[in-house]
Amino acid sequence: MAKRASKKPVTVAAAVPAPAALTGEQRRTSARRRPRARTKVLDTTTRDELGRILDLSETGLRLESARALRNGLALDLLIDCSTPEDPAHHARIGVQVRWSSPGLVPGHFESGLQIKAMVKRDADALKALYARLAAAAAAD
Repeated sequence: MAKRASKKPVTVAAAVPAPAALTGEQRRTSARRRPRARTKVLDTTTRDELGRILDLSETGLRLESARALRNGLALDLLIDCSTPEDPAHHARIGVQVRWSSPGLVPGHFESGLQIKAMVKRDADALKALYARLAAAAAAD
């Protein structure tokens, strides 16, 4: 009998909780990378654009959107990880909203999302996107 491929999610290591007195920058466990181009984030259920990535780290992302997201909310998202070799690839990730506040642009909100789970192929695509952003930042 042939063994079926496993679809168990690859869980990203969770950051160690930090004391509340520390600022966001002090609590961060990995460097942030800012996309040069608009990187869309879609809601997996509706396929509607939820927002765009303001910055990305190995453990999470900061999202700009037209609505505030409730703290603790679990979401299943698609992130555009397209490359010339794979122009239509979207990584599917499970995230949890850690915070949400009014953004710098009137009528927009910023939210911090912690990555909770994804399958290996999508983890690899997200790591490649992060590496591309890191290389672009180093070139500046």
